[in-house]
Amino acid sequence: DAAGLADGVYTTTLEVTSDDPDEPQVDVAVVLTVTSECIPVQGTAIGYTPAEPSVGEPIAFVGSVEQGTLPITYTWAFGDGGAGVGRTIVHTYTAVGTYTVVLTTANACGEDTVMENLVVADVVHSMIYMPLMMRDYP
Repeated sequence: DAAGLADGVYTTTLEVTSDDPDEPQVDVAVVLTVTSECIPVQGTAIGYTPAEPSVGEPIAFVGSVEQGTLPITYTWAFGDGGAGVGRTIVHTYTAVGTYTVVLTTANACGEDTVMENLVVADVVHSMIYMPLMMRDYP
């Protein structure tokens, strides 16, 4: 706990004085939130789009947690040597394969790690079909 204070929100005013002739005294509002218990990070999950990524296509990864005292850090390993930090991050794979994506979330009182296998396919080529039109000539 913070200097023996019970959990809660404390507000007060800080009085600042100076030699400024126009404003010799300024009152500043101060808010202090006291939380004695750190809640470890739990329920880490990985989300990404597109759902079926292809080689060379940027993939947007999003990390989430069910609970945990802030601040929480998000550390990524993409299974191809790439890594990054942040709740949301974009990564592009350069080869076809199955990659183990690892997300570790952490705060002051613990960490949680989750792994997910991601299949990166070859570039999908689409076929366009044009309508067949027939015409009778006299």
